[in-house]
Amino acid sequence: MEQRCRQCQEMKPLRLFPKRKDARNGHRKTCRKCYQGSWRRFDRSVKGKARWLRKDHGYSVGDSLHLASLLLDPYTRCAICGVPRRWLLSQEKRGLHWKGLSVDHIEPAGPSTLTNTRILCRLCNGTRGAKQYTDAAVLHRVSGWYEWRGYARKDLWWLCTSPGVGGLTKLGTKRLHPL
Repeated sequence: MEQRCRQCQEMKPLRLFPKRKDARNGHRKTCRKCYQGSWRRFDRSVKGKARWLRKDHGYSVGDSLHLASLLLDPYTRCAICGVPRRWLLSQEKRGLHWKGLSVDHIEPAGPSTLTNTRILCRLCNGTRGAKQYTDAAVLHRVSGWYEWRGYARKDLWWLCTSPGVGGLTKLGTKRLHPL
């Protein structure tokens, strides 16, 4: 038996459609490939990120939507090193697969509220880790990592001089205030 996929409009064998008990023929109307693609797109959207923040971290609806919009905004910067999300996305060709920003709880055992949360790049968040290094120690380790990876200082125009202070907002413009 064959069925037409609702999304890609192709006729495909019924085995390529996920099962669904309440459907008339026992299968979804979209093929497996289109169905998985739609979930990937949803997970990368503001609503998808917000749902993940509520489910995994316990944020409220308003807080999760606010944080999700910050995580997906290309101009949001890491609170420690200052890397903008757009720079991380542009470095995919150099092998940086941890493109993106993550949520960090300032007090790990504290509540999931905006006052106990900040946005960090995944490198700073992973470096801070369970050992709870100070922000200055994390910045020192992260800047050393970028030098070790072979980045020239001019390519790191965004790098902070102390946690949350320094660096440039865009090439050639100094940032004088904290993030």
